[in-house]
Amino acid sequence: MGAESSSRRRCTPQGWNFLWGLKVKHKLKHFIWKCLQGILPVNAVIRERCSKGDSVCKCCGEYPETIEHLLFFCDNALAIWKVAPVSWAGLECLRNNFGHWWEEIREARAMESGQERIELTVNVLWQIWKSRNRRQFEDKGMDPMTVVNKATREWREFQEAQDVDGGNGSHTTNGKEGLGGWREPEVGWVKINSDAAVQQKAERAGWGMIARDCLGNALGAWAVPDTCCSSAKQEEALALRSAMLMAKQQGWRRVVFESDCKQLIDSINSGDGDSDIATILLDIVSLKSNFYKCCFSFTRRMNNSVSHSLAKLALSLDGPAEWKVVFPAWLLELLQADCRGSCSISV
Repeated sequence: MGAESSSRRRCTPQGWNFLWGLKVKHKLKHFIWKCLQGILPVNAVIRERCSKGDSVCKCCGEYPETIEHLLFFCDNALAIWKVAPVSWAGLECLRNNFGHWWEEIREARAMESGQERIELTVNVLWQIWKSRNRRQFEDKGMDPMTVVNKATREWREFQEAQDVDGGNGSHTTNGKEGLGGWREPEVGWVKINSDAAVQQKAERAGWGMIARDCLGNALGAWAVPDTCCSSAKQEEALALRSAMLMAKQQGWRRVVFESDCKQLIDSINSGDGDSDIATILLDIVSLKSNFYKCCFSFTRRMNNSVSHSLAKLALSLDGPAEWKVVFPAWLLELLQADCRGSCSISV
């Protein structure tokens, strides 16, 4: 796209207060402030203000590099958002104006985990800017997954440092819904995290599954496309059912199945029917008999980032992808970031 606008929208006093109150590094707040003021030194801004240089984006070489192009429309940005563990469905139409987009993002703070999603988003935006600078000044590219891993890791480390410094005891002890990342299962157990990604317009869905042992070692990873796109809840249920089938094939006998779809986990654990996924729930109950012990737990999206990234990857695949013994570098980096500060092994 080449018609992105860099027009500004005056931020309200409440908006500025919200920005300065975010739990992110000060330099990231200043970065967002520059974006909102329209003074981030992208090529189009430099050309307009100083009549120097070329306004064309160095990353894609196709369109003027406005703030919006840099953060949303450039091929570099699109590749990064594709594998990021946070997305903002429904706000695509607002990306032509960063100020409008930011105001809508700000309204999400009242949602479950809304504040944390916004703070992680700020870290992703910052890393997009840094990867652009690497291409602009060093003529070096960065793998999108590496960029996302760095954003996730720095966000999590800063969150944890703030919690420790503030002594607010915000970390949970059971690890199920805390911010400390993925939590390992008990000795002798395998944990499989599953997630689904949905593109309703393209009528595509993807499932992501990652299996790890009590030391955090990866045992298997799967990215499975589903060309028969259903509702998000149905796809989450199908992804979990697929995880159970994978566990059965591997012969694992004690397994924790973890998902960030609370409705699904509640329906399984309570035994209450859910008409939307009734048939899939019956399959899940039937599959339980293949394990000596198995349980189902809920975790927040922030702690389910690996399977989420695999699910988003599956959207672009023509067929299933599977890794068992050898895992790609980007996946190992994502696993390391996911376990940082929570697994018992040194990372």
